Order: sequence, then C-alpha cells, then structure tokens
Amino acid sequence: MFPRTTISRLATHCVGTHIYLPPGRLCLQQVLDRSDTFLETSVTAMTLYAMCTAVTAGWLAHADYDDSIQRAWTGMLSQISPSGNVSNICSGCGVQPSVAAYESHTRDYDSSQPGLGSVFQAILAFQKYSERFGNLANFGAQAGIARTTSVPVPNARQLAFMDLEAIQFMHFGVDTFWQPPAAYLRSANPTYHNCDPTITGLSHDNQTDGFWPCLHPLLFNPTQLNADNWMAASASLGMKEICLTAKHQGVRHGDIRSLALL
Repeated sequence: MFPRTTISRLATHCVGTHIYLPPGRLCLQQVLDRSDTFLETSVTAMTLYAMCTAVTAGWLAHADYDDSIQRAWTGMLSQISPSGNVSNICSGCGVQPSVAAYESHTRDYDSSQPGLGSVFQAILAFQKYSERFGNLANFGAQAGIARTTSVPVPNARQLAFMDLEAIQFMHFGVDTFWQPPAAYLRSANPTYHNCDPTITGLSHDNQTDGFWPCLHPLLFNPTQLNADNWMAASASLGMKEICLTAKHQGVRHGDIRSLALL
C-alpha cells in the first residue's frame, strides 16, 4: 500500500488534470492549457493510467471520473493503427522555456518509443478498472482491435512485470559518497587508479569529474552502509522491486564481480 501522502498527491494530480478533459474532448493537449498544441497520446495515456488506478483503488469517486476515463480510453485507442503503430507520442523532454520548445520535440513513432510504456500501463490499468466496475466485455471488444493483426502483445511475464507498477531505481557508486580531488584523477598513483589500457582502452586523460574509468575498486568501501534502512524506506513508499545500478561510473564490470558486489 502506498503512503497517504503519495495517494493524496496522486488524487490532487488527477483533479488538476481532469479539468483539461472536458466533455467532447478525447485526448489531452501536449501543453495542457494550450489548445493550439497537438493532442498527445502519451500524456493522455499517463493521465488515463492515473485516473484508472485512483478510482479502482477507491481513492477517487467512480461517478466523478468514469466519463473522462471512457473518453480518454477511446481517444488513446484512436491513435493506435491496425498495424500497431501509436501516433502522437511525444519524445521525452524536461521543462521547456516556451510552447514552441515543447512542440519542437518529435512525435514520430520510431523516435519516441519510450512513450509506448505509458500506453501499455494505461491498457493494464483500464483492464483492472473495467473488471472492478463490470465493463470487462466492453474492454475486450475495444482492445480486440489490436489483436486482429500480427502485432506482438505482451506475454504473461511482461504483464506481471508491468503489474508491479512501482519500481525504485537506485544509483550507488564511488561518487555517491566521495568526490575525488583533481590531483587524484590525474595522477598515476596506484592507490587511486587501476588502469589497464589493454582492458579499458582508456588513460588518465579520459577522466573527468563525471567519468572515472579506472579508479581503483578498493576505493569502494562504504563501511556505514545500512541496506536495511534503504529497504524499509522503499517499502514505506510502496515499492515492489528495486533496480540497483552497481556499475555506472568509476569501476569496471569485472572489478565489481571480483568484489562480489552483484
């Protein structure tokens, strides 16, 4: 179960986004309050997922959101071609300085594949919503459009993975707790470096503040690490799984395995 603060924020998000799906509109604009921006499938799918999840869990009233959910579902399906391509998925972008900057991002299927995840998640959330409120037959009839072609569909293992919903991504490495001084980065002192050009193909000249290919693996020695505390905090947030990035900067894969960190 998610903590109350998380649920409250999700509910607030749904309330705020819901007003941009007035009667008659099937998809959300790329910039929500700008009707001159394109109708974006990915933000519609993310909002559909949020509303379905919140209503199915009982955090929001079914009567208040069902009409918007049904229209968002119809709008999202209208963007899926018989061959399985999804139109108007915006490529990922951060906060932009202008509407024009948002619109400059591609919405081509081949260039915006990460946004497909939101569509998959929305489909699963709408299926649960339909099961909860007795509309499963309607869901099957509509979703069946994608199964009349040779388009691949998720297998049982992939569906189970997406059903986890909340997965935490952790980066943990040398730079988590130590910023090496420039002298260490540039010196050939074996205490700090374990360079082997035959393995890395790199030299000290390749090392910068954000990329340390040959720091000695013995530098990674977190004596006060409390993994139990990490797990308790993650569980309190409702995480179902954790992905630990044990090799990102500073230590090679082979060094990590030799230290039995994986």
